[in-house]
Amino acid sequence: MAIVRQTSQVGPVVATDLALLVFAAPGHLVVAFEPGMSIADTFMVSGGDHALWGVALYLVSAAALVALIVLIIRAARGAAARTVKTG
Repeated sequence: MAIVRQTSQVGPVVATDLALLVFAAPGHLVVAFEPGMSIADTFMVSGGDHALWGVALYLVSAAALVALIVLIIRAARGAAARTVKTG
């Protein structure tokens, strides 16, 4: 995105990357649900995700959500401060 727009602003690029990480956990849940249910129905076991990388994905996604919220709040405060200085 930064290369196409040829901007030096890092904020939008970081926000886009964080949003992708935030949506990784729900995407994983949607994609893994049907195979997990198939295994559970076939072998009469729990079809839940017990892999460590699944937990890591959820933790990274949660951390990205917190970072994205902080980034949005900082951007809003900066925009408000610029508005007060110019207004």
